[in-house]
Amino acid sequence: MNWNPKDSNPYTTPQQSYPQPGGHDPYARQKSGGGLMWLWLLLGGGGLVVLLCCGACCGLGLYGMEEEERQLEAMFANHPTVVEQLGGIESVERDWSASMDEDDDKIWYYNVKGVHADGVIIIREAPFNIDAEDLELEFARLQTDTVEEFDIYP
Repeated sequence: MNWNPKDSNPYTTPQQSYPQPGGHDPYARQKSGGGLMWLWLLLGGGGLVVLLCCGACCGLGLYGMEEEERQLEAMFANHPTVVEQLGGIESVERDWSASMDEDDDKIWYYNVKGVHADGVIIIREAPFNIDAEDLELEFARLQTDTVEEFDIYP
């Protein structure tokens, strides 16, 4: 018997809390965040897939443009007019702003750094041919710093 002065009946026993079978306490704080973890995993996995796909596409596009620049350099490195006007080719880079200003979407401008001078190679691509391994052109012109133009292909 437990005597408590605040208790009106001194003969009652205090209630005891017995553990629930299986170790489950209904008053214990429930764990949360299980669904949130799955959400973060799905978002992270989806973001990784998007990053890999976009990165692969961008990388493939950059590789294709660099390959085209290398082909142009190899195609015109020993051309007599190019050697005479520029002294040979050191580097070739696509000029995006000039190419985008052109109305014809098959015409591309390439800045050419030469040994003695710089210039611009203006090309018009031939219609797409899936069997062609190399770059196919309809025409190519060399424009020097003095704004002279020379046909270098065909």
